[in-house]
Amino acid sequence: MATFIAEIDTYSVLLAHGNSQSQSPFRSRFIHLHFKDNTGKLEFYSLSFVPEAKHASTGTMEKRSSGVFYGNTNIPMDEFSLYYEVLCREKQVSVRLDFDDDPDASPVGEPLPLKSFTLFTGNEPID
Repeated sequence: MATFIAEIDTYSVLLAHGNSQSQSPFRSRFIHLHFKDNTGKLEFYSLSFVPEAKHASTGTMEKRSSGVFYGNTNIPMDEFSLYYEVLCREKQVSVRLDFDDDPDASPVGEPLPLKSFTLFTGNEPID
């Protein structure tokens, strides 16, 4: 099993609402996480808060041609305020991503499922 642990440096919030003739009305909220330079190959992670999600997904990662990784997790819309509050109030927030397979061995551009996604404050959680 492989693990990435990365401390969040900055985050941004995106609230998307709209509709068109070709698309039914949509409403989404995103928190985009950017990590400190010393945290390895994880560069970007999106927490996607969507109305149709009943349970949080563990998420996926994707290796880019530059060798860095981007990832995302879908989370129920009503959990947005919980995540946002932790990011606003806590000083040191990190993510831990666990994989069954080695992310470095995955092909560029192919989604790699996560075994688990953890957002935590302070020291790394003990299993």
